[in-house]
Order: sequence, then C-alpha cells, then structure tokens
Amino acid sequence: SLRDLLPFADKTAMVVFPLAGQSGHPPALARLYLLQDYPGKSSRDRFTFTTVIPENCAILLAGVPETSGEQIEGDSWQLAARLAQAAIHEPDLRLTLGAAWVCTGAVDVRGAVTQVQLGNKPELTRRSNRRWLLPEDENFADWSRAAEPGANGFAVRNLAEALTYVRECGIVPHQFVFPEDVDELHVLLGNALPPVLAVCMQIFPKRLCLWYSEKTRPHAEVLEKVLDALSKVELHAVPSDNMAVVEVRMRERLLESDGCFRLVNITGGNRMMGFAAMLAARHCRISLVYRDIDAQDEQLEMIDFTNDPNLLPRNGKILGNNCPEKWRKKINWKKLYDRQTQPKPGTAPTPEWLREILWKTDGQNS
Repeated sequence: SLRDLLPFADKTAMVVFPLAGQSGHPPALARLYLLQDYPGKSSRDRFTFTTVIPENCAILLAGVPETSGEQIEGDSWQLAARLAQAAIHEPDLRLTLGAAWVCTGAVDVRGAVTQVQLGNKPELTRRSNRRWLLPEDENFADWSRAAEPGANGFAVRNLAEALTYVRECGIVPHQFVFPEDVDELHVLLGNALPPVLAVCMQIFPKRLCLWYSEKTRPHAEVLEKVLDALSKVELHAVPSDNMAVVEVRMRERLLESDGCFRLVNITGGNRMMGFAAMLAARHCRISLVYRDIDAQDEQLEMIDFTNDPNLLPRNGKILGNNCPEKWRKKINWKKLYDRQTQPKPGTAPTPEWLREILWKTDGQNS
C-alpha cells in the first residue's frame, strides 16, 4: 500500500504511462513507482527491457488492468522510467511529473526517444487532462489525429527535451562549491580587461589559455606579459565572426587536455564567441564561469555540463578565491571589480597600465 511506501518517499518518484488495450479492451493509465534503495519486492521482472534502470532501484506498478497480463509487453514505458529516475533527486520535478504528465516512448542508450506502438492509447485523452510526452514524427502525428481536440501533447527527440518540458526550464538550478586546484582556465577576450583579469586571479589556474580575435590580440599580448610570471600562458587566435570555427578550435584544444580540471571563462568576447565556447564546453562536459557586471566581489556565475547525463546544464552562483595569500593581499581587487576601470579612450592597454590596476601601491599594502 502507499502507506508502506511513506518511509521511502524521499527516494521515490511516480510517473504515469499509458497501456494500450488489447482484444477490444480499453486503454489504461498505469502508475510506475521508482524507489531507490527499496528493500521490498520489485516488479522489475514484469518488464522485458530493464537494463536502463539501475540495480539499486525497485519498480512498483499500480493501475495495470488484469487484462494486460503479468508481463508488460514492449518498451513504451522506458521514457516514463527514465524521467522518474531523474525526478528522484528533484522534489519539484517529482511533483510536476507525477501530477501532470503522461509519458510514452522507448529510450536508447544515448538518451534518444524512439517510436513505439500507440494502439488505442490516444483514447485516454477523453478521460484525463494530463499533458503528454511522445516520440516526435510518426507517433506524435498519429496521436494528434486521434486525440481529443484541445489535448495537450509535446513531441520530444531525447531525454533532455522531455525534462525541459516537464521542468518548464532548460536549466537546472544548483548550489556549487567554488572550484579549486584548476589545471586550465580558457579565457575569451574582449575589450574590457579588468573583469577578465579579476576572474583569472580569482580562479588562479596552473595554465591560462587566452582566446583572442584580431581586434583583441594586443589585449592577449599584454595579459601574457603581465601574468606570465604567475601562470603558464597560451595564446590562441580565433575569428570573432565565425561561431563554427571558434567552437571547433576550442573543442579540439579542450580535448587535448582531457582528464585535467578545465574551466572556460566567458566574461570577455562577443556573444558569438560565447555561444561557441558554450557548445565546446557542452561537448567536452566541462563548466563555464563568468563575472556579471553587477556581481558582488568574488562572486561568479557557473554553468555546468559535467554531471547530467541528459546534457541539461546546471546553473548557480559561486563565491570564493583561489589566489595564494602572498599575491591576494597585494592585488587591488577594488579596482579590478570597478566597472569604471578602463584605459583612456582611444588608447590600447599597456603592460604598465595593467600592472597599475592589478597591484596595490606601497601605501595601500601597508
């Protein structure tokens, strides 16, 4: 009974999936309960394909008509089970998924949602106002023709799209720990150097990889001269107006250091370069950071692609500073964080100017 499941509620997700009626029987909405670390009896053996569900998860079923038999035929339950697997760890997602959705579709090892046999399942739209998730193309077209007028359905190609519809958000909020001991920080360069320099000193990586366009080449060379004594510095030229080229070059360089702790800083650069860097980071499953113009001191924004198997990015603010104490106390953080700190109009940044805004004067050090 449901009462027996209450002690396991924090590690349980429920999702509804449709069962087609056979031999003239009507279709039904069944409930699948996915329970993590549940010691009781499981209904896993009622499914033909259960390899997508971790061994530490039990499956319980409710609402399955007796006419369906003991074995649940086919693989149309897989989308529901995979969504429940994601929802176990997100209370808000658990609530929305269980209360408002019907899910049908097979799911392959890459997370792609594939076609299933619909049968008379669309008839269920006459008995329930739940929203539907279905595979795109043929399944969705057949459902749209047979469903009640006004029924709410969405075609999905993969788990990421399905989760985005249920969450009504393509980003997962997350509370991050400030990243420490960073091997490489890949930095997009634009005209504004102080906020970029602030992030470089705050993250304090073993290696800085500066990505510059023809317009910002002087900025890269100045940063290299000033920071070379503190960190290894690499310079990489990319066009500022070709997103595909930027993405490919960054991805290739990031893959060279696969296994290292890498971050990408998108505080600088134009929007096209930023989009390209995000695509490269997503492909390589790493995180991006940037400093917002109105952020408080030592606060950065993080976008993370590393942990979610469905490639939904996690987002949150981080606060911290890796700069060694011997350098931290000498750096003029106030000036670096001040949006008014810029070179004189019409002049290019110089090593002297950069050192002037980076380091405190002797009087400020005392």
